[in-house]
Amino acid sequence: MPGFATLREAICLTGCRPVVLESPSHTIFIGHADLSAKPGDVIVHSDGWRGGVSDVENPAAFRIGDRDDFALGGVFAGAAAVHRCFVRAMEIPAQCLDGPFGISLWDPLSDWLNPIGGKYLRNIPARFWLLGLGHLGQAFLWNLALLPHPKREEVEFLLNDFDLIDTSNFGSGVLCLPGAVGKKKTRHCADWLERWGFKTTLNERCFGANTLRSGDEPRVAFCGFDRAAPRVHLDRAGFDLVIECGLGASLADFDQADLHVFPNTRKSSAELWSGYRDSNFAVSPAVAALFGGADEVCGQLAIDVAGKSVSTSFVGLMSGALAVSELLRTFNRGPVFDSISFNARCREDWDFTEATRHFTAIELAKMVCASLV
Repeated sequence: MPGFATLREAICLTGCRPVVLESPSHTIFIGHADLSAKPGDVIVHSDGWRGGVSDVENPAAFRIGDRDDFALGGVFAGAAAVHRCFVRAMEIPAQCLDGPFGISLWDPLSDWLNPIGGKYLRNIPARFWLLGLGHLGQAFLWNLALLPHPKREEVEFLLNDFDLIDTSNFGSGVLCLPGAVGKKKTRHCADWLERWGFKTTLNERCFGANTLRSGDEPRVAFCGFDRAAPRVHLDRAGFDLVIECGLGASLADFDQADLHVFPNTRKSSAELWSGYRDSNFAVSPAVAALFGGADEVCGQLAIDVAGKSVSTSFVGLMSGALAVSELLRTFNRGPVFDSISFNARCREDWDFTEATRHFTAIELAKMVCASLV
């Protein structure tokens, strides 16, 4: 992360203001726990492709060894650590608390504690179309921006959203810092990306049936819509690859995600989403009442009847790492999937549907990628 000399400085990029807590409920240790650690404190484990967490009283037998050194495993692990502390502090039942919890982003079906044992990250796409820049869209950008791009000035993001940042986005959007409320999401995200040296193009129109990719526009799209209606048109817009993700909106499923990849031979986006009404994605009336309206609950969760809310941006970051790893596996000949169901509270509820369609080398080349070799 250029421009930052210490971890403390880099953390401030997220809007964090370091303070001293006399008696924190939980502490997250990066690397090894020190002598002040309590049994329920959390240890972060990660390398390039793998990320996870464990407790001080029951540390994971994690072996570092991946030869690909990049940020994705760390993003997943950091977000998982915040999630672990949150569900424990809020006394939300979670199977993930029973032992170490993590994932191999190169091979999600394998044991995440074992090193990958090879160097696989050779190609990274260089042009992306971001559909929706709320909770998930900003999480996608965070993960994509932290990839080891050979030349950032040659990486382009087309940012597609019509909405403004409101107060609810401040907690849930990982890029939303103080002073951003009232600003167009496209322009705020573009400012952030351009400070890092990336190129941006803005589209502030609604995505729908009339949206078509043309000419030299990005062929790879990430979709983080919170409604079904625009999702229906995802594989009709001319993209070569679409990675789409949706999150839950209640206490029962706020930390669950469903990821779909298009094109696939099982179901088109219309077949998958046309049977859903957008009311299916709205928060419950009770939760909406606490916030004064469903529009104010983007990425946030009402915890109790007092109307307290908490950011769930850590769920977006875990889902974003999973989505971007799907992209990297596609371009580097790893295991690929048509759909993934993810539950941060219960590893046994994860479900992976292997892809039936694989891209040829020529098809991948058309999507524009940069070689790390």
